[in-house]
Amino acid sequence: MQTIKLKYKIALGLVIFLMAVVVGIGVANHPDLRQSLAISDPQEHLVYLPLVSNFVAVQVLPNHRAYVESGDYGSYLHVVGEVRNATTEPMRHVTVQIVALDKQAQPVCQFSGVIYLESLQPGQESCFHLFAYEPVDWDSYTVTIAGYEPSQDPSVELAVYEPSGAFEAEHDWYHLSGQVENYAGQLWDEIKAVGTLYDEEGSVLACEETYVVYHEEDLYETGVFNLFFEGQDYASPASYEVQLGGKMLGE
Repeated sequence: MQTIKLKYKIALGLVIFLMAVVVGIGVANHPDLRQSLAISDPQEHLVYLPLVSNFVAVQVLPNHRAYVESGDYGSYLHVVGEVRNATTEPMRHVTVQIVALDKQAQPVCQFSGVIYLESLQPGQESCFHLFAYEPVDWDSYTVTIAGYEPSQDPSVELAVYEPSGAFEAEHDWYHLSGQVENYAGQLWDEIKAVGTLYDEEGSVLACEETYVVYHEEDLYETGVFNLFFEGQDYASPASYEVQLGGKMLGE
């Protein structure tokens, strides 16, 4: 048996040697073949793999929170927070999705909606407020961006003047009011004010919207807004912000 194996190995080695000789002679006698086998520029033969990026165009900020509000027709789960446009282009119709999870991290409820501002300019942040009937056995939740669209919407050339915020105990609400002035002379339609209340750590306490009221059809008229935050304890928010949104006439 060992003699057979030895003979086999000798024969295999001889075959490999003869093949190498034949290939070597062929390459030596054919310069074109030798040239084609040579790698003149190693860079031409590199394989470039695509880069993996974790960039998110519209981001959910970590200052969101959830709370439950009881009413005459049941309990509602509310989620408030903020998003940011992390791109260099305006974004519109930003949609936020909430998934409520049970203790086993299994979804028990899902709901979504758009943020109050029609358009987010590059780097701009704005709040959202979504709610649904409180699901049974929910324990936690997730917030993700479900959609958005690139847009060419210009910045709203309106300014908030003399904003004022105060808790009105007789109504058990926080009242945020102010005036809106058109400083650029462009006509805007469906102008709305979006108000956000924050606690001392910068978390969103509440987010509400209302339309700005104008008493005359005047390009330079001053409008007014009144935002009311109720349903929770808003007696002493640490700060607030008012943003303006609208559409240019003719869009």
